[in-house]
Amino acid sequence: MTTTDALFWDVAAQLYQKPGVVEGTIFGFRCIRVDEVFVGMPANGTLWVKLPEQRVGELIDSGLGNVCAPNGRPFREWVEIPDHDERLWLELLNDSIEFVRPVR
Repeated sequence: MTTTDALFWDVAAQLYQKPGVVEGTIFGFRCIRVDEVFVGMPANGTLWVKLPEQRVGELIDSGLGNVCAPNGRPFREWVEIPDHDERLWLELLNDSIEFVRPVR
């Protein structure tokens, strides 16, 4: 397991008590999701996380994030976070959970 993977799964362990948060797979990688909606995953030594398009733009503009573009096609609601900052990752994954959570 890489350092990125270990950090991601340490952070993810703090989120499993939230309703609907489970482990899954996306693009053949382990990830976390809320019900059937993907939230985030470790990929290429970074965190990939799903957030509102405006927040993705803010993170990219601030230099904290990079465009998430597998196969050269940018994903509007995904951002790549290269900094291995546990607090930042926890904050962003919590934000993602709230973003994708269905209204109950």
